[in-house]
Order: sequence, then structure tokens, then C-alpha cells
Amino acid sequence: MAELVDAHDSKSCGVIHESSILSPGTMQKKISILVVFAVILTASIGIPAAHAQTSLFGERIFYWSDSKSNITDFTQHSQYIDIIAPQTYEVTTTLTASGTVPAELYNAARASHIKIMPLIANSGFSRTIIHNLLASSTAESALISFLISEAQAKGYIGWQFDLEAIPATDRDAFSVLTEQAAAALHKNNLILSVATVARTSDATSSDPHAKDFYDKWSGAYDYSRLGATADFISIMIYDDPDSKGPAASLPFVIDVLNYAKGKIPANKISLGIPLYYYGWSVTPAKRITSGGTYIMLEQRRATYPHTEGFNSLYDVPWLKYRLGGKNYIIWYENGLSFSIKAALINMYHLRGFSAWVLGSEDPAIWDIIDGVY
Repeated sequence: MAELVDAHDSKSCGVIHESSILSPGTMQKKISILVVFAVILTASIGIPAAHAQTSLFGERIFYWSDSKSNITDFTQHSQYIDIIAPQTYEVTTTLTASGTVPAELYNAARASHIKIMPLIANSGFSRTIIHNLLASSTAESALISFLISEAQAKGYIGWQFDLEAIPATDRDAFSVLTEQAAAALHKNNLILSVATVARTSDATSSDPHAKDFYDKWSGAYDYSRLGATADFISIMIYDDPDSKGPAASLPFVIDVLNYAKGKIPANKISLGIPLYYYGWSVTPAKRITSGGTYIMLEQRRATYPHTEGFNSLYDVPWLKYRLGGKNYIIWYENGLSFSIKAALINMYHLRGFSAWVLGSEDPAIWDIIDGVY
């Protein structure tokens, strides 16, 4: 899941600015998606509310982070949320699980009859913690027992594994843990979902960068095996490792779905949608912010001289501003880019979406959801 990183990101690569020439293939993809979305919106007119959301957006999951989310945002929009997924539990260095859902959020969700599905992560996405956990059957059994007892005591519908930075060499071990946990949770009428790092292909030895990302981040997720085991998979189709602008360009999202669709049943895929932005310095071209919120964007818009527009290749808006004699560009998500990505749910017959993270969003997304709810 995305976190805020300012000014010291190590990745440096070229940034595509406000205009891009569309290739015929990309143009066709864009036109097809926009047409599908227009047809969906038109068809939704007159459809009873109880059915419209199922056919358009499916199951709507919003993640919660203590560092960005707030209870007012949740309570004001809870009618548009099917599942709230707090990232508030973790496996620690002692290989034991701990955490809780903040009382205010827990009580508000229960009062609104919103399902609660917490995330369980390896603390700090530590490679050491997750490797040691997967190497210890005793620790794994204790974790599964904790997940069952905690969910039963708190009334959670189940859990999502947000276990990241898993070495590709631990791929089978992670699949086994998922299979064992799912079987145990299912026996207790609980669900298990898995958040997976997105990828568009398997490792390629000819590309050292792609191989490194596969070996350290994405390769541990056996899409076919996890898809057969878990109740659903939230593919985190953001934080594109090769991004030269946005966290999730439309071509990247489509490439990930095309790779995943033959491995995971479509009705088990929850489309990961980012609500945050990437910020870059223009010269030198370097990403300096990951996880920026829409409120932060508005502050920059109100404070600094700027220009803005919508990139026709990425299908993501941008804002350029000047500060201290230097130029910066923000690639963010708004109602339009959200709509374009959300159209893929119907186009690919997906389960729904998983949005990271509540509190980062352009308020316009709620109008989009409300308009077809």
C-alpha cells in the first residue's frame, strides 16, 4: 500500500508532460473504455439503486490509514462503502500479531452496518519478518488462530493479507500459508482476501530492473494459486515501478488486467485504484512525493503559480507549479480518471474495486459513485 515519501525518492527517470501522441492501439483502448462507460451510465438511468451499484462498481472497498483517513470522511460517505479495510494490524518482529481498529471507526462502521475487513501486514513491510514467519509453522499456526479469534470477538467479516516485500523464493511458502489460513477461516464462516503487488509479466532476465522488482516485490504472488484459494484478490494496480508520471496510468492498468485475467477468475479480482498522487521535480526529472492527498494538491494549487490539464496517453490529470525557481509536476487522480478506471470493472466483469486510501480522494469521486449508485 502507498505511503507518503517526500523529497528523497531514489527513482529518477523522464517525465512525460501535458501532451502525448496516442498510438493507434492505445487510442482504441481509450475509446473503447470511454464508450463502455458512457453506455453504462446511460443504461443506469432508471435502474433501481439496489441494482445499479452491483452492475457498475460491484463491491466497493475503501482502505483506511491512521495517517491519512479521518472519521468525518468515512461517516459522510459510508453509504457508498461496502467494506472498510483498516490497515491497523501487523505481524511484529516476535512473529506475533497485534493491532486494533480505532474505536471511533469501529463504532461508526458497526452503526452504519458497514463490513469491516482489517488488513494484516508485516510490520514496516520487513523482509526479515515475513521470511521468518513463512519459515515457522508454529508462528503461522499462531497467526491463523489469532485471526479467527480476533475476527469472531470483533465481528469482522474476515481479513486481507497485506504481506509485502516477500522474496520470490518464498512464493510457495506464501501460497501454503494462504491456503491454510483460508481453509481455517472458511471453517469459521470468515473470509480471506489477498492484496497482491501488480505485474504485467513474469521475470525477464534480459531486463535487470524488471527482474529485481519481480525478485523482491511481485514474484511472490502466484496469481493462479492464490486466486484458487482466497475469496478474492485485490490487485494493487498502482505504484507502477516503471512510471514516468502517475501512480497508475491507464495503459499500465490495462496491461496488469490482461496479464491477470487468465490466472484469476474475473469475479475474484478487485481492481486496486489509487486515490493519491505522485509528485516530481521537472529538472532533474525525479519523483519526490508518493502518496500525496487531494487536499495537498489543492494547497499547492492555491499557493503557487501553476498550469494544469489532462494527459491523453495516461488518462490522468496533471498540475505543474513553480517553487523556489524550480518546476514541479503532480500527477493525480480526479473524478474523471476514477471514472475511466472504474469503467474497467464492468468491461472486465470484475468483482469491484479496492481504493487506497480514504482521505486522499478528490471529493468528486463521491459524485461519480452517487450518480450511478
